[in-house]
Amino acid sequence: MTISVIITAHESRYIEHVLYALSLQTRIADEVIIVVDGHTPAFTTEHRVIRITHAGACIARNTGFAASTGDAVLFLDDDTLLMPECLEQMEQALEDADIAYASYALCGKRNIVKFSTPFSQEVLFRKNIIDTTSLVKRSVLPAEPFDPNIQRLQDWDVWIAVVKNGAHAVHIPEILFLKYTENTGISQDEDFMYWQLYVQKKHGVLPQEGGQPEYSDLFVSDRHQYPSCKAPVQIA
Repeated sequence: MTISVIITAHESRYIEHVLYALSLQTRIADEVIIVVDGHTPAFTTEHRVIRITHAGACIARNTGFAASTGDAVLFLDDDTLLMPECLEQMEQALEDADIAYASYALCGKRNIVKFSTPFSQEVLFRKNIIDTTSLVKRSVLPAEPFDPNIQRLQDWDVWIAVVKNGAHAVHIPEILFLKYTENTGISQDEDFMYWQLYVQKKHGVLPQEGGQPEYSDLFVSDRHQYPSCKAPVQIA
């Protein structure tokens, strides 16, 4: 199996850290593609770099995916550092699955460990249990995996789509990567609720009447309840 790592960078402060951590992998990636989405500080690398006009994470990831050749791909954000065993353990997990995902730690103003849970389609349809930084077989992904109309939970949209098409995921309980994070405010939480329900509605997995949504009991029927949301469409 060959592995492609697709890094998206936009105004990144940590890209050199990301690349250094990637160079320490016990299983070296066969291909690394860096998509610079608009401006990012200058950096030096031996890997392939694709520069695009700022278009957002979804289009940047799709651009990198289209240019990649690996049997499996890992989408890596420019604030995420892989532990040395990450690719090796995820590749081993893919022997019996289509997606391998792991626990991770958020580092910044708040330090939080995000422990993954065993894969369950039912749980996945209620909340995102698979991070973007997961190893996935190319064969289960469409030509453009990420929907550019979605501004949050873009990875969840991908995972629900491929699982509904028959893909199987397996979780790795160990912490295999670290993410730099900033403290978030309530406006982002409001956006989260909107996009959570948008993705569930898109895939027909909204909680049944009387059921309990995992994140909020509130059904968002009009995005204008949340001025901070810039969605191009409404949930009706």
